Amino acid sequence: MERHIYLTMSDNTSDKDEFDNFWPDIMTCEINRFRYDNSTTQITLSEQAVVRLDLLMSAFYNKSEYDDIVLFLNNIEYKQDLTPSEKFLLTDKRDLERFFTDRTV
Repeated sequence: MERHIYLTMSDNTSDKDEFDNFWPDIMTCEINRFRYDNSTTQITLSEQAVVRLDLLMSAFYNKSEYDDIVLFLNNIEYKQDLTPSEKFLLTDKRDLERFFTDRTV
């Protein structure tokens, strides 16, 4: 699935996924309603993870598209704000997918 599909606004009718769903912009989601049903993993960020967050996301989730929501859940506005040796929470992939799926139009 393409990254832009996750980041489209819910009222945009031009971008659909392969199941004919629209994916909301995470910044329009009620993040305080995020539900952690599965275990989370806390890591200490390495220099490589800070420089190449996409590789960390790919290694943990098998796709790099979750970087925005994971940053948002960690109270980090921009990936440039990450620092090596910082504690970082990785949410279970099932919780992330449910959060997006529950908010599709």
